[in-house]
Amino acid sequence: MPIPVPTGNVISGARARLFIDGQVVGYATGIDVTREIQYEPIRVLDNIEVSEFVPIGYECSTSARRVRIVPGSLSGPDLAIWPQVGKTPEDHLRSILDRSEGYDIQVDDRIANQTVALLLGAVAQRDSWSLDARGIVGENIDFLAIKVADELGFV
Repeated sequence: MPIPVPTGNVISGARARLFIDGQVVGYATGIDVTREIQYEPIRVLDNIEVSEFVPIGYECSTSARRVRIVPGSLSGPDLAIWPQVGKTPEDHLRSILDRSEGYDIQVDDRIANQTVALLLGAVAQRDSWSLDARGIVGENIDFLAIKVADELGFV
């Protein structure tokens, strides 16, 4: 007898909501989440094959996309995830350091009322946007994170 396949549980963009530090990111259009375990291969004499792979690191990152709205600066009061440019190099550094503790980024399935991804200690690493003559300004924000969990939580 075949195993029944659950239906209605597919997460789609229409049911997803993106939060940064508990605040909904307006006009979010997409998110990519990456987690990576780095392994070092152990190569020994007298063996052409790798003997084993030793885990040496764990990294997480995410890239979020949104439609740029005005006002809606990443440095502004709405999100405040990107440091403001200081008038002096010292002011600029202070602004960057003030945001170095990190944020929590959360993706929720609003229909199932469940968190499907939670990134802890995320810091904004890169922000880019483009503008075309007959297009909408799309903004990309890249983050690094300490950990990422899915709907099963941290196991």
